[in-house]
Amino acid sequence: KSLLNVLNDVLTFAKLEASKLVLESRWFDLRQCVESAVAVLRGGLSEGAVELVVEIPRSVPWSVLGDETRLSQVLINLLNNAKKFTKEGLITLQLEHRGVDIMCASSSRFSQTFRDG
Repeated sequence: KSLLNVLNDVLTFAKLEASKLVLESRWFDLRQCVESAVAVLRGGLSEGAVELVVEIPRSVPWSVLGDETRLSQVLINLLNNAKKFTKEGLITLQLEHRGVDIMCASSSRFSQTFRDG
């Protein structure tokens, strides 16, 4: 799956450079997207040296509208950077529901927090 992620990153970058990137807007399972991204990183963590914790409160909806592929790419890249700079300790991925966007009643805003320590 890592090779597929690299290919997707290269294609996305090429589309960005050519101003041809179109974001998808479809419903997907946010928790499944996060779990898949985390699974990619967990496979490469040193045994016991770095612990990865994922915090998804109940307030975060399961189904969200957006671009699952791009979100997955962003999460994998951020988690890989956290792994690269954390030789031992804890990496925490924390999702937070920030409420419904007033401009578009069907969308929600989320933030991700990464802690290294």
